[in-house]
Amino acid sequence: MRRLAFALSLCTVGCINLALPETPPPPGPGTLSGTLTYALPGRPTLQVAKGARVHLLETSNEVRADDEGRFLLPGLTQPRGLIRITFDFDSDGLADRQRLFSLATLGAGPGRDVALGEVVLGRNARLTGRALRADFPPERFTSAPPSSSPAWSSRPSPPTSARGRSTVCLKARSRWRSFERTTNPTVAR
Repeated sequence: MRRLAFALSLCTVGCINLALPETPPPPGPGTLSGTLTYALPGRPTLQVAKGARVHLLETSNEVRADDEGRFLLPGLTQPRGLIRITFDFDSDGLADRQRLFSLATLGAGPGRDVALGEVVLGRNARLTGRALRADFPPERFTSAPPSSSPAWSSRPSPPTSARGRSTVCLKARSRWRSFERTTNPTVAR
């Protein structure tokens, strides 16, 4: 009886396929989709960003939004990278509104189809005012080197252009830096 049970169990084990399954093929390219909008002051509804540009930086992968602001960016073959969305509101050739996304943050990449939904493009920031370094007093940022500081020297500044802009080159701590300054040119009448 024992021999029969052993022979039966040996036949049963021999009939089971113990081969490993084939490795799955690599995932295909992923996609990214969404609808692009922007806000106008005084308007209660968001406007569609017709023709906004969606670009995967450091590649040639780029699409434009359609008349309803929708886009579909195919061919995402890498899990890391940056997506820049730009929109030229006033058609002057410069992006007035934009957003930057990381593929890793969005969870986008190969084999993944990610829908962003509605993406609101904000205005670009504008910086105005004076930029001062906290570790140097403002009087040290001049085109003439202070007599008491050998670490500061200057190159001769080019003549002021007709627009009133010139470049001042300063050497601080053995590094040359260029600063642009605006002057008010006198107009001869």
